[in-house]
Amino acid sequence: MKIIFMGTPHYAEIILQKLIDSRHQVVAVVCQPDKPVGRKQVLTPPETKVLAQKNGIPVYQFKKIRIDGVEPLKKIDADIMITAAYGQILSQEVLDITKFGVYNVHASVLPKYRGSSPIQWSLINGEKTIGVTILKTLAGLDNGPLLLTKEIDILPEDSVESLMDKLANIGADLLLKGLDELESGNYKLVPQDENEMTYFPMLKKEMSPIDFNKSAETVSNFVRGMAEWPVATVNIYGSITKVFKAVETNYLPEKNYANGEVVCANNKQGLIVKCGNGFVRLFEIQPQNSKKMKDTDFLNGKKVEVGLNIMQNRWCMECLLDYSKEEMAKALEPFDIKGFRVNQIYTALYQGKAFTEMTTISALTKQKLQMFTSQPVTILDKKMAHDGTIKFLFKLVDNNIVEGVLMKYKYGNTICVSTQVGCRMGCKFCASTLHGLVRNLSAGEILGQVITVNKFLGGKLGEGRKITNIVLMGSGEPLDNYDNVTKFIKLVCQPDGLNISERNISLSTCGIVEKIKQLADDNFKITLTISLHAPNDKKRKELMPIANKYSISQIIKACKYYFKKTKRRVVFEYVLVKDKNDSFEDAKELVALMKGFSSHINVIPLNSVEERNLIGTNRENAKKFVDTLNRLGQSATLRRTLGEDIDGACGQLRQKYIDNNGNIN
Repeated sequence: MKIIFMGTPHYAEIILQKLIDSRHQVVAVVCQPDKPVGRKQVLTPPETKVLAQKNGIPVYQFKKIRIDGVEPLKKIDADIMITAAYGQILSQEVLDITKFGVYNVHASVLPKYRGSSPIQWSLINGEKTIGVTILKTLAGLDNGPLLLTKEIDILPEDSVESLMDKLANIGADLLLKGLDELESGNYKLVPQDENEMTYFPMLKKEMSPIDFNKSAETVSNFVRGMAEWPVATVNIYGSITKVFKAVETNYLPEKNYANGEVVCANNKQGLIVKCGNGFVRLFEIQPQNSKKMKDTDFLNGKKVEVGLNIMQNRWCMECLLDYSKEEMAKALEPFDIKGFRVNQIYTALYQGKAFTEMTTISALTKQKLQMFTSQPVTILDKKMAHDGTIKFLFKLVDNNIVEGVLMKYKYGNTICVSTQVGCRMGCKFCASTLHGLVRNLSAGEILGQVITVNKFLGGKLGEGRKITNIVLMGSGEPLDNYDNVTKFIKLVCQPDGLNISERNISLSTCGIVEKIKQLADDNFKITLTISLHAPNDKKRKELMPIANKYSISQIIKACKYYFKKTKRRVVFEYVLVKDKNDSFEDAKELVALMKGFSSHINVIPLNSVEERNLIGTNRENAKKFVDTLNRLGQSATLRRTLGEDIDGACGQLRQKYIDNNGNIN
């Protein structure tokens, strides 16, 4: 077969070499552009490029393959495309170029560990087995049907590097077998079980600091998985030190130590640190501006005091906005900050002030407060639409980014906030899920979005507040972060804070049934909004993987329970996708679904997401759809399209920023 091979790192190089040595013909290699490497930032080509040029194979390096790669690839006479750690999501146009489509050699047993860095995440999570999968690539992230898989044990001596070599070789052999099957027509593609899927994000430098609050085993696994890149780190007297190997130890100190504190530091026993439920020895390290060495060699020339906390401060700081006023007073009491000082700090935080901007507290108090974070959210970027809608890109303390949207209505200003960095629900029309879930936001980080925009608008507290309504409809599934989201609701409703009524808060969920019931049982009176988007389970499964776990009938039953407990009408969101869920029959089926239930349907023309290859129904047909619902007796409205010219749909601005800028660091 004539093959276009797409891959970039050493893992892909091994597979490419076996393809070159086989009876098949590699007619082109596509890899990422050359990148500057090392302290001198020398422009270095990918390993696959070097190998291809050595064998006289044409090389293509597209900055964005979906934009500048389609036409050049169409001109190549090829039967199939093979990808292996290429590094870009392929558009449908690229997927359709060759006769057999695109097949991927993925280093995990799918559907587990979709996304980037599956080997690293498997080690970080302490897995005992790993594997490789040959799958047909569809639009989306590692979600296509499976051709072949093979699983192996992870040995105690295995590292990221050794597993990468093993899986690349196994994957190459498996791929050659798969190519034979495809060529003969004697093959079977097996759909992935969406209930078993797990997503993991791309590893970033800002994830490097070791969290010694975790168990010794977890810390050891984390260091093992990060050892190739970006490498785990600690802070030794202000110097960021890389840690390549950490091992659990039975060392017992003579007294108690806090997590992250050094309990032993000598050139015989090594550098030992207290963890959540034990101790780890930092066996192999690399001090800043130095070479890699054993901890005992490091301690020969460097004195490290027992009791030193080497956990990086930025990652340990508590966010004061995570606390109610009572909790804040308790947290500040050990620093001798009490009484009216707590009230002053609390009020200033809700006004959006940093500690340095607080004029009512002393310099000494400000110094004490540096142990905490005052502003968990800052505005990184913003875009204003012609209709006055403002899209915000927020930066968090750990350099992750999330989105928020300010929408202006006659009755006031509504802010749409995010509840997670990314999302693991996998909805096909949503850009937030493209790289999976990175982490949950804390209550204070969600609250910080509201406070930051209120300050941006010149708002104050009380009657001077500029934000009147809140919708939890940004990046993330709110009920997948239940504890933090419900705490946020309690905090934002506090009379001496922003004092927003629960009735002015809407929460949008894809339908996590048990959490809907818990929301009612916990006596919240917010507006519950269900992201339905299909009139039956079959169509919903095509758009929303969560439908494989919860049927529409289960969701409706939970909504009726919520209505009965709260007396609050439930709203159903229905995104119209062209030729997917926008027919007259879909409208009729939707009305039947809502029969005998106090509900309202909010119809939304899809803001098209480039990476998902879905097209929104035009506004004229959307209006006809709503008219049909109303004519059949169902309360429904067509949502006014806001922010369409500024990447207004969920996750779009964040994704564009990542595409253009990479990591913030």
